[in-house]
Amino acid sequence: MEETGTPVYPYEYDKDKRAISKRLSRAHFRLNLISTLFGAAILLALVFTGASESYSQALAHYPWQWTVALYSATLISFFFLIELLFSFARYRLRRKYGMTTQSMGRWLEDQAKGYTLSLLLSLPAVEFLFLLILDEPGYWWFIAASVYIILSFCYSTLFPLLFARFFYQIRPLQDGEVRDRVKRLLSSIGLERFEVFTLNESSRSRGANAFVTGIGGRKRVVIFDNLLNAFAPPEVDSIVAHELGHYVKRDTTVSMVMGVATTYVSAYLMYLTLAFALGRGVVYSALDPTVLLWFVLFTGILGFALSPLMNAFSRSRERRADMFSLDLTRDPVAFISGEKRLCDVNLMDESVKGLRKIFFATHPSTLERVAMGENWRPSGLK
Repeated sequence: MEETGTPVYPYEYDKDKRAISKRLSRAHFRLNLISTLFGAAILLALVFTGASESYSQALAHYPWQWTVALYSATLISFFFLIELLFSFARYRLRRKYGMTTQSMGRWLEDQAKGYTLSLLLSLPAVEFLFLLILDEPGYWWFIAASVYIILSFCYSTLFPLLFARFFYQIRPLQDGEVRDRVKRLLSSIGLERFEVFTLNESSRSRGANAFVTGIGGRKRVVIFDNLLNAFAPPEVDSIVAHELGHYVKRDTTVSMVMGVATTYVSAYLMYLTLAFALGRGVVYSALDPTVLLWFVLFTGILGFALSPLMNAFSRSRERRADMFSLDLTRDPVAFISGEKRLCDVNLMDESVKGLRKIFFATHPSTLERVAMGENWRPSGLK
């Protein structure tokens, strides 16, 4: 999958990779579907067979703080081990098709890091949630949602700067043609103060991408090293311009507003779920940690029901960022070439349709994006 030497430009689809991508896409979809259905089945079994409640009551002789902590740690570990099996299947699939460069040891190390972070972040959050339920029985859902929103903002802002360093190396991009071109793009839209960095994605996969991150005066464009190594400079311009489109159009802010609304709705649903569980006697008290599974069940149903709407909205924002890129670079050849190369390098299915598009696709298909480039006409930057 790796490009060698000077990338051929403009790029055309590799027929062999198109055939491979179809097989990989179908295999990934089946694997993800099985993983989701299996996880849902386990969740339903724990709730409706009484296994979860039995375990919760076995811990009830401890102070509630210890009961909640032990139950939560067990639950996180149990579902982590289940998901680990599917993650390993995905890893082997990606290894089979040359999409990952990670050794088994490095992959296991990342899984261990993810598990550790999950425990470190989740256990204090769950303890705080039950403390609110105990002290603020009428308004705990609102307070919990508000705190979650604040922490999510901090996480989404700081993750690329701090937490990503837990997995990657992020360094300033050295002087050269690509850096000069990106700086010119930034200057053309008044973002001269943005810094340009690179991230060593090649240590884990052959995927290529870029993103914009940072807070205050420390805004950064971060470019995957695979993008720098395997793509022509005009293609890098087009992909970076797409990410700048998200920033200029304030897509992150809009997504946050939608996230805030969804969080409050989900939290209120959790409040109603707790009232339902107590009213039906399916939990022994408001501090019964079994209610966590009920929370996951009902918020999961809500998330699934909203996914077609959220995905459609995401695709519309991606199309707008594509148009921004075309208007900024005024280079449809580079845009089309970059999308086709991205499709081959990342082994994506160029045309996702039907239920897969409705429930899973957050981006327009490559065929749709290529058509946008072909139909683009200069009209000035919007």
